[in-house]
Amino acid sequence: RLAERIHHISQTRLREARALLEQFAKRAQHGVQRNLDDRRHRLTRLAASLDALSPLAVLTRGYSLTFQADGKTLVRSTRDVQPDDLIHTRLASGHLISRVVSTSPIPG
Repeated sequence: RLAERIHHISQTRLREARALLEQFAKRAQHGVQRNLDDRRHRLTRLAASLDALSPLAVLTRGYSLTFQADGKTLVRSTRDVQPDDLIHTRLASGHLISRVVSTSPIPG
């Protein structure tokens, strides 16, 4: 009789412990999933910010980048090129090679 009672109490405690363990496991799984979702969302936001800062993203909005004949030095001013110089222009859809006919700075 005592053995049955001890066995019954042990089984009850074991069921309670299992239920508690399942509850903790569900909480942990939910926490991990929420953390993963938060990190995915943050990564998406950071990727969008990085894309917005990319010089190449500007090209998709209709702008271009113009380089000197070496294809490496960015042309920032009319003083960077002379008539008859070759220039390379980078567009979103490809490249252009052009020859400078003349330059004229913007007054101001």
